[in-house]
Amino acid sequence: MFGLALLLSAGLTFTVPAYSQAVIIQTAPPAARVEVRPANPGGGAIWTPGYYQWNPTTQSYDWQTGSWQVPPSRHMRWVPSHYIQQPDGTYNFYTGHWATRHQAHEEREAELKHER
Repeated sequence: MFGLALLLSAGLTFTVPAYSQAVIIQTAPPAARVEVRPANPGGGAIWTPGYYQWNPTTQSYDWQTGSWQVPPSRHMRWVPSHYIQQPDGTYNFYTGHWATRHQAHEEREAELKHER
């Protein structure tokens, strides 16, 4: 229990966000920033990179800083937040999330189909 409290105090996130196409955007996202990673807190944490998130209020992108996160299980891998440009020039945003290797592959295949 003490180990969990230590990891929580280190700012690690244990949530499993649902994979979803969150929003369609007309403006291309900026290039990702180069982040300086803080020291790995241990406990099996992996670095989940930062990304630009569209802010509909300001009609601009806001940088979301990367963080260390502990996978919900050792069989899960992080699929980073990302954008895919569509044939009509819009951009679809996909939320970062934990997935099995099989799920990540199936999601990428579905994205490729959707791009066409």
